[in-house]
Amino acid sequence: MRNPTFSITLSHPRTVRSGEPYDLYATVTNTSQTPANLVSVSLDPRSISGAQLISEPTVAFPTLPPGQSALAKFSLLAQQTGDVTFTSFNTDPGLSGRVQLRTGIGERDIPLAPNAI
Repeated sequence: MRNPTFSITLSHPRTVRSGEPYDLYATVTNTSQTPANLVSVSLDPRSISGAQLISEPTVAFPTLPPGQSALAKFSLLAQQTGDVTFTSFNTDPGLSGRVQLRTGIGERDIPLAPNAI
Protein backbone atom coordinates (compact mmCIF):
# COMPACT_ATOMS: atom_id res chain seq x y z
CA MET A 1 0.00 0.00 0.00
CA ARG A 2 1.30 3.45 -0.90
CA ASN A 3 1.18 6.56 1.22
CA PRO A 4 -1.53 9.05 0.23
CA THR A 5 -0.57 12.17 -1.71
CA PHE A 6 -2.10 15.62 -1.35
CA SER A 7 -2.55 18.95 -3.05
CA ILE A 8 -2.94 22.11 -0.99
CA THR A 9 -4.79 25.24 -2.12
CA LEU A 10 -4.34 28.35 0.03
CA SER A 11 -6.76 31.26 0.19
CA HIS A 12 -6.44 34.57 2.03
CA PRO A 13 -7.16 38.28 1.64
CA ARG A 14 -4.59 40.21 -0.38
CA THR A 15 -4.32 43.08 2.10
CA VAL A 16 -5.40 43.60 5.72
CA ARG A 17 -5.45 46.60 8.04
CA SER A 18 -4.15 46.72 11.60
CA GLY A 19 -6.82 45.55 14.06
CA GLU A 20 -8.83 43.78 11.35
CA PRO A 21 -9.83 40.12 11.88
CA TYR A 22 -9.36 37.89 8.83
CA ASP A 23 -9.40 34.22 7.84
CA LEU A 24 -6.91 31.97 6.08
CA TYR A 25 -8.09 28.77 4.38
CA ALA A 26 -6.19 25.66 3.34
CA THR A 27 -8.05 23.17 1.14
CA VAL A 28 -6.43 19.74 1.37
CA THR A 29 -7.24 17.29 -1.43
CA ASN A 30 -6.34 13.61 -1.29
CA THR A 31 -4.98 13.09 -4.83
CA SER A 32 -4.21 9.40 -4.31
CA GLN A 33 -6.27 6.23 -4.62
CA THR A 34 -5.67 5.49 -0.92
CA PRO A 35 -7.71 6.83 2.01
CA ALA A 36 -5.71 9.25 4.17
CA ASN A 37 -6.06 8.85 7.92
CA LEU A 38 -5.15 11.34 10.65
CA VAL A 39 -4.60 14.30 8.32
CA SER A 40 -3.74 17.55 10.10
CA VAL A 41 -3.10 21.12 9.03
CA SER A 42 -1.31 23.41 11.49
CA LEU A 43 -0.52 27.11 11.73
CA ASP A 44 2.05 27.43 14.49
CA PRO A 45 1.66 30.81 16.27
CA ARG A 46 5.48 31.12 16.17
CA SER A 47 5.28 30.98 12.34
CA ILE A 48 3.09 34.10 12.11
CA SER A 49 4.47 37.57 11.45
CA GLY A 50 2.35 40.71 11.85
CA ALA A 51 -0.79 38.95 13.09
CA GLN A 52 -2.14 37.00 16.05
CA LEU A 53 -3.83 33.60 15.74
CA ILE A 54 -7.26 33.73 17.40
CA SER A 55 -8.42 30.20 16.50
CA GLU A 56 -7.02 26.77 17.30
CA PRO A 57 -3.59 26.17 15.69
CA THR A 58 -4.41 22.70 14.30
CA VAL A 59 -7.33 21.38 12.26
CA ALA A 60 -7.54 17.58 12.08
CA PHE A 61 -9.44 15.33 9.70
CA PRO A 62 -9.80 11.71 10.89
CA THR A 63 -10.18 10.31 7.34
CA LEU A 64 -9.93 11.90 3.90
CA PRO A 65 -11.17 9.49 1.18
CA PRO A 66 -9.47 9.33 -2.25
CA GLY A 67 -10.34 12.36 -4.41
CA GLN A 68 -12.03 14.19 -1.55
CA SER A 69 -11.16 17.61 -0.11
CA ALA A 70 -11.35 19.13 3.36
CA LEU A 71 -11.16 22.79 4.39
CA ALA A 72 -9.04 24.05 7.28
CA LYS A 73 -9.93 27.56 8.49
CA PHE A 74 -7.69 29.73 10.67
CA SER A 75 -8.81 33.07 12.14
CA LEU A 76 -6.28 35.83 12.78
CA LEU A 77 -6.15 39.43 13.95
CA ALA A 78 -3.88 41.75 11.95
CA GLN A 79 -1.35 43.64 14.06
CA GLN A 80 -0.17 45.80 11.16
CA THR A 81 -1.42 46.95 7.76
CA GLY A 82 0.01 45.27 4.68
CA ASP A 83 -0.09 42.43 2.14
CA VAL A 84 -0.67 38.88 3.38
CA THR A 85 1.71 36.04 2.45
CA PHE A 86 0.73 32.42 3.13
CA THR A 87 2.79 29.26 2.44
CA SER A 88 2.64 25.55 3.19
CA PHE A 89 5.14 22.72 3.54
CA ASN A 90 5.18 19.11 4.72
CA THR A 91 6.61 18.80 8.22
CA ASP A 92 8.53 15.64 7.32
CA PRO A 93 8.78 13.95 3.91
CA GLY A 94 8.25 10.58 5.61
CA LEU A 95 5.09 11.72 7.40
CA SER A 96 2.33 12.20 4.89
CA GLY A 97 -0.81 13.87 6.10
CA ARG A 98 0.82 16.57 8.22
CA VAL A 99 0.94 20.02 6.70
CA GLN A 100 2.48 23.07 8.40
CA LEU A 101 1.50 26.61 7.36
CA ARG A 102 3.27 29.97 7.71
CA THR A 103 1.88 33.45 7.23
CA GLY A 104 2.98 37.06 7.51
CA ILE A 105 1.97 40.62 6.70
CA GLY A 106 4.42 42.80 4.78
CA GLU A 107 4.40 46.53 5.51
CA ARG A 108 4.81 49.49 3.15
CA ASP A 109 3.68 47.63 0.02
CA ILE A 110 6.64 45.26 0.30
CA PRO A 111 5.40 41.65 0.05
CA LEU A 112 7.14 39.10 2.24
CA ALA A 113 9.07 36.34 0.51
CA PRO A 114 7.48 32.96 1.37
CA ASN A 115 10.85 31.61 2.56
CA ALA A 116 11.34 34.62 4.88
CA ILE A 117 8.33 34.00 7.14
